[in-house]
Amino acid sequence: MVWQRLALIAAVILLLVVLELIRSRRLQERYALLWLLTGVVIFVLAVWRSLLGKASDLVGIAYPPSALFILAAFFILLVLLHYSTVISRL
Repeated sequence: MVWQRLALIAAVILLLVVLELIRSRRLQERYALLWLLTGVVIFVLAVWRSLLGKASDLVGIAYPPSALFILAAFFILLVLLHYSTVISRL
């Protein structure tokens, strides 16, 4: 229960920080999309705990935290790919 609340608080803080960075024009909208998506996914998983178990069962992963690790690695790869394309344009 404590971890669920901490994840919920972390997701809300992440979303608020990203929105503040967009509002103050220190982060462009196109770069913020992945961060907003990450915050929303963390928020949804914190609120709906059984979703991670159902998703891991759906793809055949026996241990739900492993599915969370794979999901986090996927988001990191998306962010790295996005930054690589931005740097390539520069």
